Amino acid sequence: MHFSKAIIFSTAALMLPLLGHATPLNQLSKGGSLSISGLTFDNFQAQVSHQGYAAPTNKKGIDVAAVSGLGNGIRFSSDFIADVPAAIAKKDPYFVSYADLSVSFDVKSTTGIDQIGLDFDGHATGLSMAGVDEMVFDGNGHYLGSLSVGCFGQAFGGGCQDTDTLSLHGLYNNLYIIKDMGVTSFGGNAGFSFVDQVFGTTATPEPASFALIGAGLIGVAGLLRRRTKNAQGK
Repeated sequence: MHFSKAIIFSTAALMLPLLGHATPLNQLSKGGSLSISGLTFDNFQAQVSHQGYAAPTNKKGIDVAAVSGLGNGIRFSSDFIADVPAAIAKKDPYFVSYADLSVSFDVKSTTGIDQIGLDFDGHATGLSMAGVDEMVFDGNGHYLGSLSVGCFGQAFGGGCQDTDTLSLHGLYNNLYIIKDMGVTSFGGNAGFSFVDQVFGTTATPEPASFALIGAGLIGVAGLLRRRTKNAQGK
């Protein structure tokens, strides 16, 4: 018996994550690692590019922490923001502000991973957008799937998709993640402050749980039989 991944990750999204010690991304890029509950994140490689009225401008301004709760994983946090002041947009209608982080890292699990969840707290207005796109590979470099979240200003249709999930076919102890986080503005404001990602396995009841479920069903069946006999005797 498997529980729905939507239930698992929707419930996880409602719980406040417990954050471990935050480490600047520039330090992790020099050989650092993070670990939590059988998960290890290492081999970080990152590059930041920016233009105009946008942030972050370097890896020092991005913190990374392990997170726990219903789901265990990793959080990237910073003041991702892109804006084009009205005076600048009026003077140069083609002016663009953007900030983009490209990061890759390895994920190692002692128990195996077959579910990945992604979410962020993005917003966007006017001619702007914010988003995170990600590709997932196994330890041998084989492509397994992708995740994407994003927000678009009114000029691009508006609205946000702030969560996404990926089901893997099988359990994987080693994954390689390539993630692109960015904000862009042609006029308007876009931003986010965190990107959370959880890695886990589809929950299954323990054998003892099956026994309790079976005992409960037997008890219910017995109760129904007694009620039926009592009803017939009246």
